[in-house]
Amino acid sequence: MGIFGNEALLTQLGYNTNGGSKEKIKKVIKNTRGFDSIQRRIVNLSNMLKPYKSYITLSNSEDFFKIKSDSISSMLHIEGAKNIIHKWAEKYNVELKKVDKKDVYYIVGTKG
Repeated sequence: MGIFGNEALLTQLGYNTNGGSKEKIKKVIKNTRGFDSIQRRIVNLSNMLKPYKSYITLSNSEDFFKIKSDSISSMLHIEGAKNIIHKWAEKYNVELKKVDKKDVYYIVGTKG
């Protein structure tokens, strides 16, 4: 399961632990390659993105963590967040999948 319990991870990502989020996170974790090795890094990325009005959430349509920038963010925030996201993925060998929507990525898992 990783270093955090599912409820703790949900809380750290800003979720209420009632309702369907518990079931959803189980699916997301199972679908994320190498989750145990990047779990703490996902939480760290979430914290690094907050000043840029960006965040990590659970995708509604796919069983992945989704990185998203607030649609009302300034271009400066969006570019800063993208820089952090890409450096983070490169540093920790994480595969991202760009979603058709602007500035949205799925965390697929570790490469290889």
